[in-house]
Amino acid sequence: MVLAVQELTKRFGGVEAVSKLTMDVTPGRITGLIGPNGAGKTTVINLITGIIKPTSGRVSLDDRDITGLETHKVTRAGIVRTFQNIRLLREASVLNNVVVGFHRQETTSLAANLLGLPSVWRERRQMRERAVELLERFNMTRYADVPAGSLSYGHQRRVEVMRAMATSPSFLLLDEPAAGMNDVEADDLGTVIRDVAAAGAGVLLVEHNMRFVMSICQDLYVVDYGGSFPPAIRPRSATIPPSSQLISGLKAVLEIRNLTVAYNNVVAIKDANLDVAAGSMVSIVGANGAGKTTLLNTISGVVKSASGTIRFDGRQITGLPGHKVAQMGIVQVPEGRQILAPLTVEENLRLGHLAAQDRSKNINQDIERVLELFPMLRESLHRPAGRLSGGQQQMLAIGRALMGRPRLLLLDEPSLGLAPVIVSQVFAMLQKLHADGLTILLVEQNARRALGVSSYAYVMERGQMVKEGASAELLQDSAMIAHYLGQKTANAAISGR
Repeated sequence: MVLAVQELTKRFGGVEAVSKLTMDVTPGRITGLIGPNGAGKTTVINLITGIIKPTSGRVSLDDRDITGLETHKVTRAGIVRTFQNIRLLREASVLNNVVVGFHRQETTSLAANLLGLPSVWRERRQMRERAVELLERFNMTRYADVPAGSLSYGHQRRVEVMRAMATSPSFLLLDEPAAGMNDVEADDLGTVIRDVAAAGAGVLLVEHNMRFVMSICQDLYVVDYGGSFPPAIRPRSATIPPSSQLISGLKAVLEIRNLTVAYNNVVAIKDANLDVAAGSMVSIVGANGAGKTTLLNTISGVVKSASGTIRFDGRQITGLPGHKVAQMGIVQVPEGRQILAPLTVEENLRLGHLAAQDRSKNINQDIERVLELFPMLRESLHRPAGRLSGGQQQMLAIGRALMGRPRLLLLDEPSLGLAPVIVSQVFAMLQKLHADGLTILLVEQNARRALGVSSYAYVMERGQMVKEGASAELLQDSAMIAHYLGQKTANAAISGR
């Protein structure tokens, strides 16, 4: 059985998102689909799974034409997908999120469920047992009873992949599954995906992490703004601007002392101390689950601390609600962007203006400033934000934050799920904002990028600050290199290259 796409085309008005794409996904093999942001990769998955209808072309499962089939029927045919933007039952436990995936295989009738027959309870017990086995396979057992929405972005990705695998798919379509994962986590995920293919399923992988793609894919298709061409990968090295000099002698605008945060009995942050000087760019690096996002959420008033203090401009803001923190000039760009997909780009930007301390300023001038920073948004100003590519959505999320005229900008994983060329553009923009005097606190899993643009950095592990110092010095630290920057960087540093 082969999943075949033939001359597939999709137009949105005058925009051709996918143009005459032809490719095959073969059982037992991992097929990669790569290309820049906005090239149409997610649209291809949406076309295959019936979320949107093609303008022309054909999707077939062997000789069966499934073009435009309703989504639930595509799923029953054995084609299952994950999403670029995580879609979990956030309040439900991790275990229950995975159990949901097994319901496609449920055999008991509606009448049996209404009557609560023993066969129903027996089947539900079996589903939970199989879900527990999946958690063990993904090394996620300790999170079984934790609400899925409280996990780090990388762990939520794992839950989404587990739920998809629970359906026992014939074809598994993965949209940016490694986004937000460090190299170790991505390698673990790669092992699981190989196991899925080895068991006979065909895998279609959309992913920007080229190290990950090249390590597991056996077939590769490249798309470039709707069109496709034979795989011809020419790696391009991105130039990372040198880090800024450490800003010394400046007053700390943000001071955190002995901060502890807990979710029920789980301590997420323990006795954390951190300073951010006015006009500086400070980064926090560390693995998924280290507590980085929790720290930003606590600063911005989304999460309450158990103990410790947070001061902004000398004023204690510990425990203040989020809207009051924003009104003081602390604005956060959240992990996963969290734009309002049905609203237009312009409407999203205007909502960001509500956080501004002084709303008498000309909002149209602020919008124009954002569009000058992100020219790619100008042509999409009146389009629904949900139709933007991942890179454009990240730019919109940052632009929306800037509409609040922040004095301190909190950025959570701005490079998450973006193509390297877009990452370079985002970080160049951050350097421009910093050069203009904006104070920035950056959480970023790509430690090399973060240290390359920041002046000072903190390293978090399991909720604690384990190291800090000038970013330039940490870039040369042997332990830092070994744990966060990768062996190639270590070898280059040792050899002086």
